[in-house]
Amino acid sequence: AFSFKMAFCHTPRCSTRLITAAQYQIIARTASQLRPQLPFKHWREHVDDMQRNIKLRNLQCDLPSVLELHAKHAGLQRQMETARAERNRLTAAVKTADKKDKQALSALVSESKAIKQLLQEIEASQQDVDVQLYDAAGRIPNLSHPDVPEQMPACVQVVGSKPDFAFEPKDHVALGEQHDLFDFSSAAKLAGASFYYLRNAAVALELALINYSMQRMMAKGYTPIMVPDLIRESIVEGCGFQPRDEASQVYVLADKHTTGAGRLCLSGTAEIALAGMFMNKTLDKLDKPQKYVAYGRAFRCEAGASGASTRGLYRVHQFSKVELFALCENDTAVSDKLHAEMLADQVEMFTELGLHFEVLDMPSHDLGAPAYRKYDIEAWMPGRGSYGEISSTSNCTDYQSRRLHIRYKTSEGSKFAHTLNGTACAVPRMIIALLETHQDASGVVRLPSALYPFLPPDLRNLA
Repeated sequence: AFSFKMAFCHTPRCSTRLITAAQYQIIARTASQLRPQLPFKHWREHVDDMQRNIKLRNLQCDLPSVLELHAKHAGLQRQMETARAERNRLTAAVKTADKKDKQALSALVSESKAIKQLLQEIEASQQDVDVQLYDAAGRIPNLSHPDVPEQMPACVQVVGSKPDFAFEPKDHVALGEQHDLFDFSSAAKLAGASFYYLRNAAVALELALINYSMQRMMAKGYTPIMVPDLIRESIVEGCGFQPRDEASQVYVLADKHTTGAGRLCLSGTAEIALAGMFMNKTLDKLDKPQKYVAYGRAFRCEAGASGASTRGLYRVHQFSKVELFALCENDTAVSDKLHAEMLADQVEMFTELGLHFEVLDMPSHDLGAPAYRKYDIEAWMPGRGSYGEISSTSNCTDYQSRRLHIRYKTSEGSKFAHTLNGTACAVPRMIIALLETHQDASGVVRLPSALYPFLPPDLRNLA
């Protein structure tokens, strides 16, 4: 028997407050009903730049239609305000009218009923336009950093070099067979393709990687969090994912599990839960970044993937992941600096694990909707004979906070925070890179010494 160590930093005590079922329903309704605070004015003033950004990102969204719907929505809002003012005037007139003047009173009542009917029609029209508007507007992407490449990734850093093997390296599947690390066939019978059982030393390695990466980032000032893996669909959308799209990688629970605040989704990354932790909150201040590290399980459909990219552990439907998340003030100079610091934390950790990797500044078409800028880290995997992504880190500026209502107080009023995220450790990809990098001709794997404090002595080398 052996134990796994985890060092936790001291955090301030917090109080626990029980809420009633009625209060819970109010919170749930509020969470699902708040609309994104989108920068329509900026979009309207920079149509050409926004259109070019959308084209470069290769996204399917229609900015002119969004702006047309927004103008229609604003027009209906003005009509509604006028109708409400008239309704209030008529209501007051009815109350103060001479009750003996039946004809005049009847006319006022008729006008009042007519304006109420008109108001209902305007409200119905606005609600319809509202749904169309925010469904379409939610697909408009973030702005892009001016240095983002337009076509191909730009390599900004190379760490280490490819291992110079005097033999044909085995891939992680072959090494797994040699050391009895994985069981793919039983998992396929259990749940289908792209699932797996970890066995023996692979279990110890997963737990070691989780503990190592959590402790490493906590030492860098990240506050540790354990997150839920079930999340409301509206929050998933608020982070920039589209659960309803056919190409979505998000698992959505069956309708019978729908709650009063909408459908539930399996989390694809702890980033979503960490962002949701601050939803509808206004922080007292944000004079220095708030940084968090969380362990969670990630669930992804990975629809359409095939071939070598799905072999073994490389592309799976469920895996363990340690995620970084940060908040800072609404200033791109500040969030760019924080982005660079988070990337440096990742690079330092992967270097300590003895991996050869490249840091790539990703092009526009690889940013998705939320990212202002994104770096990918791709490690050399000798058995696969190619580089494979093991991590990324993104600056989302205020894209997510506008949708989730994450604000902070300033002397000028509240502002939307900038949010950033990154992967500290996606366990299956890390296992692949470590096994294939640290093997010898006989298939013995000597794991890096950085993991020794988290591994039992007899599993530090897989012989």
